[in-house]
Amino acid sequence: AAHPLYHPFGVVPMGGTVQRQKDLEAYEMERDGRDVPKNVRGTYNGSFPHDGTSPNDHCDQDPATSKPWVTMPRVVQGVNILRNIGAPTVKAFKLDLKAAYTQLFHQSSQRWRQIIFWTWLEKGEWRGGYLHDVRMEWGMAYSGTVFHRAVTSLMVRWVEKALREEWAPNIKCSTTREWMLRRLEMGLDGTQGVPGMVQGFLDDFWIFAAGTEEDIALARVVVMKAFQKAGFLVSASKLRTEGSMAEEVVILGHDIDIAGGTRGVT
Repeated sequence: AAHPLYHPFGVVPMGGTVQRQKDLEAYEMERDGRDVPKNVRGTYNGSFPHDGTSPNDHCDQDPATSKPWVTMPRVVQGVNILRNIGAPTVKAFKLDLKAAYTQLFHQSSQRWRQIIFWTWLEKGEWRGGYLHDVRMEWGMAYSGTVFHRAVTSLMVRWVEKALREEWAPNIKCSTTREWMLRRLEMGLDGTQGVPGMVQGFLDDFWIFAAGTEEDIALARVVVMKAFQKAGFLVSASKLRTEGSMAEEVVILGHDIDIAGGTRGVT
């Protein structure tokens, strides 16, 4: 059944987020005054209003314990380093986790915090009732910072480890290998000596690699194996459209042209 636009909740305060379709057909429908199909996603705030009435009143987002989010200056600086290696090419691709939050089971002793009352009227009959989520909910107020601090940061480090151990030693490009050797002689070992970069924002990941076409193809294989070994499902539809190595990639609304050395807002 289609989700209703309004959700009366009895236990956990909640707001609604309406996602509009962003395609040509939707634009034409809106222009012609027709109703545009919408997807409705629940936005849970399990800690609001911090007055002792919420079962999640103790939950809060502490900036001191949150990892920094991906930023364009960090991306641009990293890409510029890779572009100056002298490798034949630098390319990137994107991975998007499939239903990332709901791949994570909520701790069993804490699932009582995710009980909601959700009803809607369908063909004259009331549906729904009390629902109990056993996995992390999309939109929970503190889920974003928890997910990024734990899962996103972990996966960035895990993929960097895979590139360092399984990709870098097998790079064929002589120019890139010379760059790696110079970095090592300068004391820049570990991730700083790998001609690749990993960026992550929640369930989105971008991987940059320098070398020959063969080297870059191998980097993608290593990254895909790392995600597979970690057990996370990847969005197949987005992998088809954004998962190929290319010299142009979109990161959080910014169009990064690696070959041209430019950045634009999409």
